[in-house]
Amino acid sequence: MPLLSMPLCVNFIITIFLFIVSSPTSHGADNKNYTACHKEKYDCGEQIKGIGYPFWGEYRPPFCGVQGFQLTCSSDESTTIVIGKQTFRVLQINTSAYSMTIARTDLWNNICRPDFGDMTLNLNLFDYDPYHAVNVTFFYDCSTNNNPAFSDYIKSKSYFPCPVVAGDQGSNVNFVVDKKFGSYFSQWKCKSKIKVPVLPDVLGQFWWNDMTVQELVKQGFGADYHKIGNFQHCKACSTSGGECGTNTTTNQAICFCHNGPQPQTCQGHKKIKLLAALGIGFGAGVAMMNSEKPPTILIPRKKLGIEDLALYTKANFEIGV
Repeated sequence: MPLLSMPLCVNFIITIFLFIVSSPTSHGADNKNYTACHKEKYDCGEQIKGIGYPFWGEYRPPFCGVQGFQLTCSSDESTTIVIGKQTFRVLQINTSAYSMTIARTDLWNNICRPDFGDMTLNLNLFDYDPYHAVNVTFFYDCSTNNNPAFSDYIKSKSYFPCPVVAGDQGSNVNFVVDKKFGSYFSQWKCKSKIKVPVLPDVLGQFWWNDMTVQELVKQGFGADYHKIGNFQHCKACSTSGGECGTNTTTNQAICFCHNGPQPQTCQGHKKIKLLAALGIGFGAGVAMMNSEKPPTILIPRKKLGIEDLALYTKANFEIGV
C-alpha cells in the first residue's frame, strides 16, 4: 500500500471513532426509569436489604417490579407482602435462588384465632418450595368425648388450650403432621381445621427439642417465584446492562436502558463492539505506518468475531510501544 494513502485511512478511522464516541447515548426523560430502578432498591430493617426486580415498594417505583410483588415496610422494620387476600411477613429473600421465606401474619401472635382457612398462593406468581415447605394441620375446638386416646408424647407436643371466649365452652388446638397423623385425627369431631406450611427442618426441631407451636409458625416456610415468565427476559436485559421493569400500561416486561426503554435488551453493547473493532483497526493502521517493512498479512478462511480479530491483529502486526 502506498505510504501517502495510509494517513488517509487512519484519518478516516479516527473520524468514525470520534463520531461514535461523541454521539448521545441517553435521552433525558427516557433515562429516568433506568436511574430509578438502578438506584432505588427495597430496604427494610436489617434482614431485607438491596432487593430489586421483581419486587417494588416504599421508595422503589411500581414500574421497577411486577404486579403482585409489592413489599411494605412497617414501623417495627418488618416486611409484609399480600398474596391473594392474605398478608404474609417476609422473613428472608434469596434473589439468586428466586425464593423467599414467609409466614402468615394472622397466626404470628395468635394461633388460636386465624383470620383465614387453608393457605393458598397465587400459583401464577408463586409456588411452594418443595424442599422448604411441608403442611401441618391445626384442629380447632375438638371434642375429646368418644375420641381415641393418643400417646402422651404427641399430646405433650401438639395439644394446648386456647383462651376461653365468652359464651364458648373452650377451644383446644391439636397439632399434627398430615402424612403421619392426618388420617388418625380425621375421625375426631372438631369445629374447624386448617393446613399451614412450615419449614421441614424446623418441624424436626419442634418434635425433638423444646419449641412451641407458636415458635414453629414464626419460622415460616419457603416459597419460590422463579416460574414467572419475566425472568428469562430479565436475565437478557441485565446482561445487556439494563434494569428489568414493567410497562405499567400494558403490564408487559420491559428493559430500561441508559438510552431509554427497550423491549428486551439494551442496544448499547453493539456500539461497544463496534468501538472495539475500530480500535483494533486503528491500532493496526498505526502499526503499519511505523513498521519498517511491509507486514505479512494472512488471509483468514473463516469469518472473524471480535475475539478472533484481536488475535489475528496481534499475530500479523508488530504492535508495541
